[in-house]
Amino acid sequence: MKTLVLLSSVMTWVNTPPKFEEEKKEGEEEGEAEAEAEEEEEEVPEGEENTGPVDENGEPIIRKKPIFFKESDFYLRVPHENFQQIKTLETLAMSSITT
Repeated sequence: MKTLVLLSSVMTWVNTPPKFEEEKKEGEEEGEAEAEAEEEEEEVPEGEENTGPVDENGEPIIRKKPIFFKESDFYLRVPHENFQQIKTLETLAMSSITT
């Protein structure tokens, strides 16, 4: 039996678009999602303004939380152009693994 240890280069992931949390989680009703969102909002003390980023209408910009990639997300990789060959080798090695 032989063991192949494969370490992916960061550069084979560098152009991969980030994943973000969904607005509404599966199995949750709208009321529950809104209640959680209200709980998570930071309260601004009276007399102080929210100094976070705002859009052109003056509304605060809500940023989604990023989600970490998992090992099973390897097929989503978008490498830097100079690392395309390494990604091809990694994909070939992953496809040769039998479960």
